[in-house]
Order: sequence, then structure tokens, then C-alpha cells
Amino acid sequence: MGRSTKLKAETNRALIVEKASGLFRANGIANVSVSDIMKAAGMTAGGFYKHFESKESLAREAANLAFDASTASWSKVSLEQGGNPQYELAQYYFTPKPTDKRCPMLAFGNDLMKGDNPLLAEDCTTGIKNLFQVFAGTIKSSGYEESDLVKFAAMVGANYLSELSSDQEFSTRIRKAVLDLL
Repeated sequence: MGRSTKLKAETNRALIVEKASGLFRANGIANVSVSDIMKAAGMTAGGFYKHFESKESLAREAANLAFDASTASWSKVSLEQGGNPQYELAQYYFTPKPTDKRCPMLAFGNDLMKGDNPLLAEDCTTGIKNLFQVFAGTIKSSGYEESDLVKFAAMVGANYLSELSSDQEFSTRIRKAVLDLL
């Protein structure tokens, strides 16, 4: 394979992962077909297996991309803020985003609960821990502060409950309660 052909293949693969990540975040892995992904990438469905072994392997790469992007965003917010970084991160986290940029913890949760892709679960667990480390302001691999774990869980839970609720006032109160905690 020539150099430009190899570069084109790498570029196409990256585009497929990017489009899949957005579609999976918006709709869930189970609700997105290979055909949907390839159409979003402007390619034919037949070309999928030139790039990926399976939809499950693509899901892992797409989840890793989503978690890496979220970790980078959270790190940027954390570095830019003075005062109370956890509060600032929570405000950022609660800010509505397009569905294809939805929190990967929430976006991949339903697919993970099915338990049919343990490698995806491991990757997502790593992503969750990375986000927690940014939230906690540490890069330690152990010795998490209990209070930081509770605040992180409250923030993620509040965001999830807000997504589920059709009562905007209730959703606002949930998020405000977490912000007050922080």
C-alpha cells in the first residue's frame, strides 16, 4: 500500500471512529447500525470491515475517543478556573450539550449494563476514573477521598436524573443542590 493510500485509510478510520462516537453518544451503541455509521462518515457499509474487526471493537475506540475528549475538556475547565474547581466543573458538566457530545458516562451506561462487551466496560471504567481524577484534582491511582467520590457521584447522578426528568424545575433543583454541596 502506498504512503498516500495508507494515510487515506488512517484518515478514514479516524473519521469512522469520530462519527461512531457521536452517534453512539446520541443514540446508544445498540441503536446505531454499521450502515448508519458508514453513511455518517460518507462511506459505504461494505468498507467497514476493511477498518474494523467488529462493531464491538469500533465501540471501544469510539468510547475511548469520547472519554478522552471529555477528560481534555474537563482538564481545560479545571485549569482555567480559580477558586473552587469542582464547582466550576459541575457548572460546566451541567451545561446542556448537543446529544453527540453527551457525557460518555451517561451515554454508554445502558450498553454497559447489558454486560456483553467486557472490554468496553474496562475501557469505560478507565475513562470514568480519569474523569474522576480531574474532578478530584489528582492523578493518583488510589487513595481517593471519600468526600470527592460522593461529590462526583452526586454530580453525575444529578445530571442523569435531570436527563430523565420531564420536570425542568425539579431538574434545576437537583443540579442546584449539587452545586450548593460543592
